[in-house]
Amino acid sequence: RVTDEQVQKFLTECKSRGLPCELFGAATNARNFVNWKFSPAEESLPRTAQMLSRAVDIRLPLTWEDSDFLTLCQVVEESLASVMACVKRAVITKDIKAPDAVPEAGIQEA
Repeated sequence: RVTDEQVQKFLTECKSRGLPCELFGAATNARNFVNWKFSPAEESLPRTAQMLSRAVDIRLPLTWEDSDFLTLCQVVEESLASVMACVKRAVITKDIKAPDAVPEAGIQEA
């Protein structure tokens, strides 16, 4: 399960590499269905809103060359790898025993 913190870190990583992106669920995103004044939803659609709260919006300009898409993929992969490396480090750190739980080495001062 992806956390809000991981999504924010992913967005930050992408932006730091020059790829502008935002959440579809952001209040400022025109593609967020809650901002549609021309066709408002009759219900609140909480499951849709929850899914969009973590969906990333990356715009694809019509003027891009094929090589631009390769660069975009590299940025997304690098950003995701950075976020997942932090997750892996957190899991490893969580599994390490506290210093007081580690048995003493038996070294005595002379």
